[in-house]
Formats: sequence, structure tokens, C-alpha cells
Amino acid sequence: MDKLELAEQQLSALTQGIVAEDYVSSVSQLESLNEQIQQLFLAPNSIEPINYARLRALSVNFAKLIDDLSKRRYQIKDSISQIASVKSENKVTRTYHIDRNR
Repeated sequence: MDKLELAEQQLSALTQGIVAEDYVSSVSQLESLNEQIQQLFLAPNSIEPINYARLRALSVNFAKLIDDLSKRRYQIKDSISQIASVKSENKVTRTYHIDRNR
């Protein structure tokens, strides 16, 4: 198994981990895969010319995955902000009702 094939398998495993919402282990896999892809681009002599299309596809798919994770991160942050806002509004409403009933 060559380095490119190993990186392709790691991308597949990373994608499956993210789908399963196993974000903790996915972080280390993400960092490792990023390093592997960088090494593949730095050492083009070890890659046969026929594999450049696969390397390009791998890097494009990796970039799409990073973009998707970034979007999910902002969605999660937005959801947390909305939850905090609702909790804050409930607290204000409860306080108002308590004061009003006195």
C-alpha cells in the first residue's frame, strides 16, 4: 500500500468518524491526514505521474471536508448562542413575574 492509498483510506475513515459525530478522535485524524497530504505534495518524486489525479482528488475532498467542518462549527456556535439567548430571556421573564407578584 503506497502513501497515497493510505491517505485516501484515512480520509474515508475520517469522514466516517465525522458522520458518526466522533469529533474527539477525528481531530487527531484530521491533523495526521493534513500532515500526510503536505508530505505527498512536498515529495512529488515518490509519486508516479499517474497518481497526480488521485492526489489532486484527495486534496480537493480534504478541502471540502474542512469547509464542511467549518460550516458545522458555525452552526453549532449559532445554536449555542440561541440556547443562551432563550435561557437568558426565560431568566428575565421569571424575574419579572416574581417582582410583579409581590
